[in-house]
This record gives sequence, C-alpha cells and structure tokens, in this order.
Amino acid sequence: MLKRLFGKKSINDEWELKEIDKGGGEFWLTRKNLKPLPKGRVRENYHHVLYLTFHYSPGRETGFPSKEDNDAFEQIEQKIVSLCNPDNTLFVAVVFMPKVKDYLFYSNTPHEMGDIFEPFIDEYPQFKIEFSGHPDKEWDQYDSFG
Repeated sequence: MLKRLFGKKSINDEWELKEIDKGGGEFWLTRKNLKPLPKGRVRENYHHVLYLTFHYSPGRETGFPSKEDNDAFEQIEQKIVSLCNPDNTLFVAVVFMPKVKDYLFYSNTPHEMGDIFEPFIDEYPQFKIEFSGHPDKEWDQYDSFG
C-alpha cells in the first residue's frame, strides 16, 4: 500500500518512509531522500525549498486518494524524476496528508522550476495544484522530517 501511495523513486536515491501522528486521528506519511546530494555538491548549492502541492478529493475513508488518483500520482512522480536536473534541482521528499500530497525539492533556479511544473495544472485538472517556495539555505524543512 505505501508503494502505491508514494509512487516510484529514482534508482540512485535512498529513501526512508515514516508515519507521523499529528494527533486527533490524523496521520501524515513521509518519504525522505536520505542522500539527495550529487557527488561534489553541498547543501548551499541548493538554497530554495520548493513545494509542488496537489489537493485531491479523498477516495477512501482514511482521506487518501482513490486508485485513479494514485495512478495519476505515479505518472506525476515519473515526470518529476525526469524533469529534475541535479545540477539545479533535487527531489528530496514526499509528504502525504489527508487531501494533500506535497512533493518537495531544493533548487538554485526556483523560478525556472515553476515554469517547468506549470503544465501539470492543465494536464491534471482533477487536482488543485499549487507551486510555492522560499529561501531555506540551512535546509530546515528537509531536516524537520527527522
């Protein structure tokens, strides 16, 4: 089930799955890339955290997506992996919350990535899609996942 919820990963990455109890019966599932940096690169090379956020209608009592939406998320993640150039953008985490799936990246070209991900809005009209980000030179958001 977790593999279906999280999709595929890049063959060269090492990922860790976690369940976070937010209280009140709400759980978040996270998948974090434990070794996101290419050889010879340091965190300072990627100074912005970016969020590609998908809002969906729950297809299950748990608040998680339907089979159809999961299939779409698998396609989306395959595209994300193919679009990220490690010279400027790293795919570092996925956070699954009820009604929301976030893909997280670190980049040194945040505006360029917004342009690259913008076509997802038309391609996946069943989701409300948002793209946002902010400077995070210390990688605080990444470190917050444990």
